Amino acid sequence: MNEHQAQSPKEQHSVFQEMTASTPDPRTHERRMTIGLPTAAFTATSLLHAVKRDETIWTTSTFAQDVESIGYVILYSLYKHAVEDSQVSDDLRAELSKEFTGFFSAANITGLLTNRALRFRHDAEESMQYLIAYLDNDTALVLCAAATFNFLSNLNQVKKPRNDSLDPILRMVEQELPTPRGMPFVEAYPLWIEILREAALELPRAQGSAS
Repeated sequence: MNEHQAQSPKEQHSVFQEMTASTPDPRTHERRMTIGLPTAAFTATSLLHAVKRDETIWTTSTFAQDVESIGYVILYSLYKHAVEDSQVSDDLRAELSKEFTGFFSAANITGLLTNRALRFRHDAEESMQYLIAYLDNDTALVLCAAATFNFLSNLNQVKKPRNDSLDPILRMVEQELPTPRGMPFVEAYPLWIEILREAALELPRAQGSAS
């Protein structure tokens, strides 16, 4: 058993150290905001950069930062369900775990930011190859996963990935929530929501085909 296999799921996927960032307090001006173990993985990238630089940040996040956090929660939930699925083969589970930790496991905030930069540098088909394979028979969840990935890629402002996917669902998502990366939140958000609505419309058909 290797080092990663010996770790519990909590150790493997939530290995962040407690970190603080200066936060103004109207009474004392000395209170600090803590980013704990489960929180950092879902925190907006701009806030993580502020924590990394130990800059003053507000305890009240913006709507855009909250929505970005929801995006990370969606991906985390999809991966967690896949990794814990008792029907998944050991080989696929191992690959899913690698992808999962590639997004959400790091020793510190610098590592987490590096992971995001590496993952969002590529397209969904490359960065989430095994999650997409796991979700393959569920159009609604593939749409949700791919659209959320593209949405977060835009917010992380990384290089444009290649756009040569053979998967029709991934091509459709790329057309509706397009690259180049760096699309501002006000443009990317409504496109993301529209694809999530399309995914919701697929749910009855997907559930019927699976029964």
